[in-house]
Amino acid sequence: MRRELLSLLVCPGCEGSFELQVDRADGAEILEGALACQPCRSIFRITRGIPRILPDTLNQGKDATSDAFGYEWSHYSELADTDKKEFLGWMSPLTPSDFEDRVVLDAGCGKGRHSLLSAQFGARTVVGIDLSVAVEAAYRNTRHLDNVHIVQADILNLPFKRPFDLVYSVGVVHHLPSPADGFSSLVKHVKPGGRISVWV
Repeated sequence: MRRELLSLLVCPGCEGSFELQVDRADGAEILEGALACQPCRSIFRITRGIPRILPDTLNQGKDATSDAFGYEWSHYSELADTDKKEFLGWMSPLTPSDFEDRVVLDAGCGKGRHSLLSAQFGARTVVGIDLSVAVEAAYRNTRHLDNVHIVQADILNLPFKRPFDLVYSVGVVHHLPSPADGFSSLVKHVKPGGRISVWV
């Protein structure tokens, strides 16, 4: 995690600001530490470079889905040449120019392939979130990019202000216990005049 991410984050419980505690860093990259919410005193750990901003408990359906996709993206974490063509097909009618200089949320980033492409399309900032341990692969695949941040978080309990020009989710929302609630949660984080794209 890099400090710039702090400007986008709020506590998912009370929407308070976080105070950053750094235990170990590698240059600008904070590898171990915590995000402490002053108003409600919640603390979320940063481990292996990834903020883990998760609710205390998840329902059984979310746990099972998270485990299944976490295994898949952790074991098949390589990026493929076909990723760009597939992604643009899923995002149509959006094109690479729709990402330029935008603050983008990749909701359900898996191994980070779409976060990487969003950065290559010229996004100013990309935040990839995933509920599963796939964030480990996403972080490895994007750590070299200064404008990409990976956060372990729940679509239904997002730890963000309303900073996003573009929010997208590919192949995720229909796996939620309530897809309508997931869509509503994502919409709440789009700036007025921003865009959302959901592929199911």
